[in-house]
Amino acid sequence: MYLLHVLHPPKAIFQRLGRICNAFLWGKADGSKGIHWTSWDRVCFPTPERGLGVRSFGDLSAAFACKLWWQLRRNRSRWAEFMHVKYIKGGHPSMVQVSRPMGIWRRLAQVRDFMETRIRWCLGKRFVDFWHNRWLLEMPLAEELGKIDLPHMLVAEFFGEGGWNTGLLQVWLPMGLVCQVQEITLYPDQEDEMVWVGGSAPKKEPISG
Repeated sequence: MYLLHVLHPPKAIFQRLGRICNAFLWGKADGSKGIHWTSWDRVCFPTPERGLGVRSFGDLSAAFACKLWWQLRRNRSRWAEFMHVKYIKGGHPSMVQVSRPMGIWRRLAQVRDFMETRIRWCLGKRFVDFWHNRWLLEMPLAEELGKIDLPHMLVAEFFGEGGWNTGLLQVWLPMGLVCQVQEITLYPDQEDEMVWVGGSAPKKEPISG
């Protein structure tokens, strides 16, 4: 099971594992075969749908891939640092295109869009991508405004000793968004933190004061 954290076996392996589990579930005590009253796929259905609520191997593998993406985005481990150097190269993880990637990046790319729509940022020191991270709206500001080829900017660049730089914000954003930015609660003495919003993945609690 732990190998699924780092490996992504082909579908045939998951099917074989499912058959082994199903044989154990419906087999007899003496080791002989019993009647398979339902398939392993059906066993993995939620209990309200007449399954047993067992997680399928494919779902577990996808969940572990999501966990890896979370660790990549937090960038607080040697593995994440290596992945940023090798694949991100100063770009934004949600936009990087890798030619001829290794298996680990292909696996991450499969869950990238799913994960990015569920990650939000609580602003601390504001070292958060201004355009491509979800720190203000349900979508990145670049997507909300329909803009491409924007310069790399951090939220901190729009904040000075006296608070938000309204003039600079107005250069880049319509007034309605400027007002929303000025209403955001900040925690300047703490690190920026990711927050999970939605789904059943482990949730990172927002920053408390």
